[in-house]
Amino acid sequence: MNNLNDSISWIAAMIPVIIIKTVFIQTDNY
Repeated sequence: MNNLNDSISWIAAMIPVIIIKTVFIQTDNY
C-alpha cells in the first residue's frame, strides 16, 4: 500500500509544476 501513497505524493508534487508550465506557456503565447 506504500506504493499508492508514493503515487499520491508524486501527483500532488507534479500538479503545481504543471500549473506553472501552463501559465508560462500562455504568457509566451501573448
